Amino acid sequence: MLTLIQRLFGRLALFVLIAGTTVAQAPQKASDLPDLKASVLVRRDARAIPYIDAKNDEDLYFVQGFVTASDRLWQMDILRRRARGETAEIFGRAALEDDKIWRRYGFAVIAEENLKTLAPEMRSALDRYAAGVNAYIATLTPETMPVEFKILQYSPREWKAVDTIVVGKILAEALSSTWYQDLQRAAAMAALPPDKFRDLTNQVTPYDVVLFGKDAPVIEPRAQMQKPARKQGRNIQLGNNKAETGAALTDFRTSAQQMPKPAREQGRNRTLSIKPSLTRALPHVGTHLSPQLLATASQQMATRDRSLAEIGLYAEDLAASNNWVISGKLTADGKPLLANDPHLAATAPGIWYMAHLATPSMRVAGVTFPGVPGIVLGHNEHFAWGATNVGPDVQDLYLETFNAEGKYKTPTGWESPIVRKEEIKVRLTPLKPDTETTTLEVVETRNGVINVEDGAKKYALKWT
Repeated sequence: MLTLIQRLFGRLALFVLIAGTTVAQAPQKASDLPDLKASVLVRRDARAIPYIDAKNDEDLYFVQGFVTASDRLWQMDILRRRARGETAEIFGRAALEDDKIWRRYGFAVIAEENLKTLAPEMRSALDRYAAGVNAYIATLTPETMPVEFKILQYSPREWKAVDTIVVGKILAEALSSTWYQDLQRAAAMAALPPDKFRDLTNQVTPYDVVLFGKDAPVIEPRAQMQKPARKQGRNIQLGNNKAETGAALTDFRTSAQQMPKPAREQGRNRTLSIKPSLTRALPHVGTHLSPQLLATASQQMATRDRSLAEIGLYAEDLAASNNWVISGKLTADGKPLLANDPHLAATAPGIWYMAHLATPSMRVAGVTFPGVPGIVLGHNEHFAWGATNVGPDVQDLYLETFNAEGKYKTPTGWESPIVRKEEIKVRLTPLKPDTETTTLEVVETRNGVINVEDGAKKYALKWT
């Protein structure tokens, strides 16, 4: 979060950090809170982690919202603003391109539709959590307002149940954005021999262990992969501009460690460097990808990655979460052990929020995201749970054909796309909260929003 302020406001970030570490919020008593059915006990340990003990779930979520807001209100506001595409209103034109990315997705509209379909108990949890957040906001005065709001000269608006869903949407996008890989694969398919392309893109390897079902792809035995005839060929070094002749990598587990550091750094760079052979092959791809399209998409993904990194939802160097479970047969007390490492970025404040929640119907402890009630990763009296991201392929790009009238081609004829005008407020100067409005036109076909363009070619993003 500090990185976000540094990029957008420079030296002001240092003042925000220093002020934020020296200003504490006034303690609140549970008896002061309105709209509680019964008394609620809130204790904090030496690390200030809250322990909330309530007599019913409704009061629990209300107080969780209140306590979380008292610790992380500005972070919650920035999370929802980024997901809604509203950060330029606070940070100015430097955040405009970030907002455009998230406005295209239309998370705010989708979240409103999702809210209508929630189960009653889930809707109640979100409503009570929001009520608790707003109860805290209602206690704020110009003197007790969190320092970030003071410096940036704006006040938090009320929290709504739909805001939690909006935050959930950007979390989902951070863990499942794969459309850029489709462009990369299409370009690689055109430039590489079929066997090389298959080796680079196969989803299953001889090193994998199948836990459930069977693998659809047919994988050659390891011995066949290492026979001399397969060792001769080009060694394509990802992230490098050279295609050299030599022996194939014999062990993928050590290849990354053996790669020189500059090559690893280039591999992390989202700015795609097109090899000459790849450029020559592009016109022969069915969708006729151009270097300009790949460069545009690369820049868009770089903006997206930075936008997520600034709120703690992306870390290229840490993109490999894991779970480890040790059987009780191997532990001293006979109980199994679970270690979960989600591998999200280290930010200030952290993206996780720790809490202990107790009612007659549950007793759980763990972490959640600021703005999200309950516990996302944690344990109760009986079992523990964790989560990692499998990187599912849930996005596809569709090349849409538009005519001069602005209609796009479908199997049943030409249809008019949905066009929505997104008005984005942009702050004029850090010294005043005055804004101007920029309009973004978002075009949506039956396959999804137009996500990337290359001249007359428009690609719609379908996200399942």
